[in-house]
Amino acid sequence: MSAPATTKGYAPVSSSVSAAEVQNNIDEVIAIAQDNINKAVRRGDNLDQLQNKCEEQAPLLKFLPLQADNLQNQAGQFKKRAHDVRRKMWWQNLKWQLILAAVILLILTIIVVVVLWQTGALHGSSAPPPPPPPAPAAAPSP
Repeated sequence: MSAPATTKGYAPVSSSVSAAEVQNNIDEVIAIAQDNINKAVRRGDNLDQLQNKCEEQAPLLKFLPLQADNLQNQAGQFKKRAHDVRRKMWWQNLKWQLILAAVILLILTIIVVVVLWQTGALHGSSAPPPPPPPAPAAAPSP
């Protein structure tokens, strides 16, 4: 029995493998290679379309830094206005608290004056008030 024939660097060639099977394998490899080439071409076309879109959008990208600066300026103005409004509302709140305290103090003053007037402490005389009249003497019991 003779050893199977070998080619340099490859596995031994078997006589059971027919030329038709080899041709079928070659055709499959060619089909896969053509499919891969088609996919690569489509991918290249997609990249070209993407690059064209980017080039179309490039003029708009020039305005982005300006818009960012504008937004930053508006944010600063908003912050300043919010601070001013907060300060204004604080002063307005303080004003109303002071008005309320003054009204309460005025009402308490009026109440104290009325009570003192009723007790006679504000009549203007420095003499003590007259003593109460003596109680009538009780009659002796029989």
